[in-house]
Amino acid sequence: MYSFAGIDSKTFKMRSLGPQTGDGSYEDFFRLKQLSPSSKLVLSVGGWGEGGQKYSDMAGSQTGRRQFIDSVIETMEQHKEFDGFDLDWEYPGATDRQGKYSDKENFLKLVQELRLAFDEYASPNLRKNSSKSYRKAFYSRQLELSMAVPIAKFRLQEGYEVYELCQLMDFINLMTYDLRGNWAGFADVHTPLYRRPGIDEWAYEKLNVNDGSALWHSLGCPKHKLIVGMAFYGRTYTLGSADNHGLHAPVKKWDTNGGTPGRYTNESGFLSYFEFCQEEETWTKEFDKIGQCPYAYKQNQWVGYEDASSLRAKMDWLRKEKYGGAMIWALDLDDYRGVCGEKDALFNVLTKGLEGYSVRVPPAIELTTTKKPNEWWSPPPSSTTTTTTTTTTTTTTTTSTSRPRTTRFTEPTTTRKPSVTSISTSTSTSTISATQRPVTGGELQPETGAPTECPADSTGQMLSSFRPHSTDNTLYLWCINGKDLVLSCPPGTEWNNVEKQCMARETLAGPLPLVGHPLAAGQMDLDINLGAAGPPDRFFALFESSRIRTGNPERFGSYPPRNVEDEFVFLPQNKPRIVENFHDEMLPLQNIVFQPGRPIEWF
Repeated sequence: MYSFAGIDSKTFKMRSLGPQTGDGSYEDFFRLKQLSPSSKLVLSVGGWGEGGQKYSDMAGSQTGRRQFIDSVIETMEQHKEFDGFDLDWEYPGATDRQGKYSDKENFLKLVQELRLAFDEYASPNLRKNSSKSYRKAFYSRQLELSMAVPIAKFRLQEGYEVYELCQLMDFINLMTYDLRGNWAGFADVHTPLYRRPGIDEWAYEKLNVNDGSALWHSLGCPKHKLIVGMAFYGRTYTLGSADNHGLHAPVKKWDTNGGTPGRYTNESGFLSYFEFCQEEETWTKEFDKIGQCPYAYKQNQWVGYEDASSLRAKMDWLRKEKYGGAMIWALDLDDYRGVCGEKDALFNVLTKGLEGYSVRVPPAIELTTTKKPNEWWSPPPSSTTTTTTTTTTTTTTTTSTSRPRTTRFTEPTTTRKPSVTSISTSTSTSTISATQRPVTGGELQPETGAPTECPADSTGQMLSSFRPHSTDNTLYLWCINGKDLVLSCPPGTEWNNVEKQCMARETLAGPLPLVGHPLAAGQMDLDINLGAAGPPDRFFALFESSRIRTGNPERFGSYPPRNVEDEFVFLPQNKPRIVENFHDEMLPLQNIVFQPGRPIEWF
């Protein structure tokens, strides 16, 4: 993962934050494909240094979102080496980061519209109706969509519709690091695996890797999509007294911004693993047995960090809990030259921990029938009151320190270049029909980009079962919170409305049933699949209608497409009829009758 790109504060278009050529450039990053052709390269936008205001402004209007999304697609087309895109807005709804209360709703809109744009990019059938002329020339390829997210509950309350976002994302990178720092006012490890009774209280009670990951899952995010963050660096402090050096020892919070800067990273409160390991013998080392993290002290300096043993414990936990994989911040903070011994010592722990590991991807029916958890937070009563969640802002209120933005250094330097973050995800053991990717919004309204309402049955209840897409056999619909979502079948498969799942195309030979879906009293929505054989001169079908309209009848005049579908609305009349001269009669189609559930019969 390339971290980071940014956006322009006026146009909201993507912009590179790194050099155009040489070390730290996109082209330099793309060389990883030569070393590992199977690797997936992802571009991440945002990060702590970008702030939150311009992202809030961008997401706050449809025009701003469109400008941003169009620039993302253009960047992906210009640099086809990228396989995916990662959103790292830190953080939606965070007023201490110039965010707004409306960010929560607007961030979901942004992701929905970005998901649709990616699907248009991948699907010719969706792309042909796009208003963007440049999209029509794109070649099909599916881009992955991910986001980096915090685990503090108050941050989720402020800015994340967890259940809906997790349906739209391919995976979610949990930032399970920087959970403590100089801003807290005491020395502590910043990546504790578990809560430590008697130490972690109030705002810090659930601020650990285990509880933070479980929070995302409890709010409706599937475990196989959750990628747990691992830190290749430590957080440092200057102690108030060299004689008091245990966990939660007082620190000089106001006199310094943390511990003494490292020789290469040159940032107060921060020390890379490759810097610490070279001085390790001069520090007194301890181990937090419950938090499963090492820490060390030397005179008035204190550091909480990760080593091979602590990362091994986290990988054992990850496998036991069956999360989707591990994410690293950041690859270039490891001992990548083997100065202290084994080359890439920390990275090797993670790769060994994932060897032979696979996680089950539940079938779509299991994921989509899971109810959204009950409302778990109420908005503040007014804009002038203070919510009770502000007590936890101490974990992120500082602006003097930042998430590391580093590259591979050879000499001491203060220069900050975009870094490379490695993601190691697990493999899936599911069948091909279980890997459907949700995309946004169904048949979008061109003016607003908002998802349409799910159709209702004769009683007015919205349909929640899976339904065929109206124009593309590789897509299908399901209803989430009253809105239609479009899901795409895996490559080489199409939606089978009888089996209610994606199936290989060769299993779909022969006529498919006509299935009626109630829209309202006296009306139905019908999908007609003409099949691979194509229409003969005439066909026979029983209809129950005195009127049929086609959503896009001109498509029938340019046969042969492999599969053609369309929607019809009808009123029951029970008038059988034989249709002859298919091409002649399809355009002015009138008075066709059919029987719901009966296959089309060709002869």
